[in-house]
Amino acid sequence: GQSLQDSMGRPLLFTVGKSSSIRSVCRKNGKILVGTIACEVMEFDEESGTTRLLVQGHSSGEVWGLSTHPGGDYFATTADDKTLRVWDTKSRKSIAMRKITASGRSIDYSPDGSLIAVGMIDGSIIVVDAKSESLKEVFSNKIRKEEIGELKFSPCGKFLAVGSHDNFIDLYDVTRSFKNIGVLRGHNSFIIHLDWSADSRYIQSNCGAYELLFWDMRAQEQIRAAHELRDVEWASWTCILGWPVQGIWQKLAKGTDINAVARSHMGDCLATADDFGTVNIFQYPIPKTGTTYKRYPAHSSHVTNVRWMANDRRLISTGGDDQTVMQWKHLDESEGMFDDEDDTNTESNYNYEKNRTMKEKSKPILPPSAFEEEMQHSRPPPQSHAEQSSSSSPAPKQFQSHLPNPLLKHETAPRPSLPSGWFSATPPWLGAVFPPTNQPAFDGEPPVDQYKLDFVHGYRGHDARSNMYYLT
Repeated sequence: GQSLQDSMGRPLLFTVGKSSSIRSVCRKNGKILVGTIACEVMEFDEESGTTRLLVQGHSSGEVWGLSTHPGGDYFATTADDKTLRVWDTKSRKSIAMRKITASGRSIDYSPDGSLIAVGMIDGSIIVVDAKSESLKEVFSNKIRKEEIGELKFSPCGKFLAVGSHDNFIDLYDVTRSFKNIGVLRGHNSFIIHLDWSADSRYIQSNCGAYELLFWDMRAQEQIRAAHELRDVEWASWTCILGWPVQGIWQKLAKGTDINAVARSHMGDCLATADDFGTVNIFQYPIPKTGTTYKRYPAHSSHVTNVRWMANDRRLISTGGDDQTVMQWKHLDESEGMFDDEDDTNTESNYNYEKNRTMKEKSKPILPPSAFEEEMQHSRPPPQSHAEQSSSSSPAPKQFQSHLPNPLLKHETAPRPSLPSGWFSATPPWLGAVFPPTNQPAFDGEPPVDQYKLDFVHGYRGHDARSNMYYLT
């Protein structure tokens, strides 16, 4: 028979080297839900014989690359299925897709939204025209032998910094057809995150050895006197190490427990993606331990990345083994933030700026699970460090099989400044951490904003069967 196709004429069912691509079927009231190995969900109407595509997602491996459009309702992802996809948050659909030559691991929009750069696992990069329907290639090159784990355009749009697992940061001049203009050398491990300063003069970067290094773009050399940059304004904050994000680390945490962070565009919230299927939101900055934050569990695997949409009203997260991309929607009191009503097709008319100034008291600390208590008593106590909290509640170390209320949990988690079992006695990044001259207020309270899971792109079908049902 004729193969099923989506709205863009692409085939829906992919065999991926297997005899059958259908993984789950549910029939009820004349309708049939079908889930495929390619992370798609469709609905058949028995009476009319029509087929409707409900969900689409990346079809293999893990999803790591995520970037949001600087001013629109779009975001882009790339994954191990060797595709670059652009999504529309309003229509909840993939509006453009392009195949790439290798698994994608990093991605970034240019400041004007006209270009999308993608870093791949084989050391290649590709830059495409984001405005073209086919995502036409503008530039491509294999620049390194190993994975391109991070890349970012400068705020001025003239430069592109590319961090690789070869431990280097390559610099490219966008205005000169992406000519290589320098290499930043100094990290002792693979590059995992980097940020530009607001004036495009400096770069800060983290690596797999938990170093925090600073670079002068003009001199193209490392700035060893880190205190000189204590008052620099950073255009973004996605580094997992640094002065304003010290408080995100849990007691007994490992350095790999947090995969990504993202500061909101307004600069008052920070989202983190952890290894326990949870998106966490803190007030920003978080320079000390003992803060309260909000937890949003939904992913059935480690969360690989998080990014805010341009107006901060939506937060996007990506998953590892579950291969999903999730949209989290901002709520306020008028939308029923404490109930579970369906507001899928409504947009609030609240005063967003005013809501940011509201104050809210956090709920009491959640009691630890039996597993957490066992971990707390079976592991040695953390080493003593400056400003270490005397009492703490360890973070969840396993994903709950039942999905809690999708709105939120408050969790108070006083944590030591330096988690034991993670870093060495003197973490490399600690010597590069200096507070700004005028330190912002820090009250340890959770953020005012609340978010609700609004939509999921994708479906876990590659390693699961018969896992789809009608609820009503």
